[in-house]
Amino acid sequence: MGLALSEDILYMNLLSSSMVSNIHSDSELPSLVLKTRLLLQHFSLAAIKLWKQIDQVRKCRQTTIKVIEQNETLNSNETEEARQV
Repeated sequence: MGLALSEDILYMNLLSSSMVSNIHSDSELPSLVLKTRLLLQHFSLAAIKLWKQIDQVRKCRQTTIKVIEQNETLNSNETEEARQV
């Protein structure tokens, strides 16, 4: 049950908002610490969930660079052949 709730973004946002407002009423420092921790926690979750998309973008960039390099090589070869004729 706890794992299912931890994966529910809406629930976690409501929980963190509630915790921040409750802690903030006592002192601002723990509130800031909690906000920072929650932001860092959400960043790592987002990175894990987006890893496949990030990896696909990286592979696409590598493929694009290879195609550009091949085109440049072909263009330089055609230019050399035209000079020789």
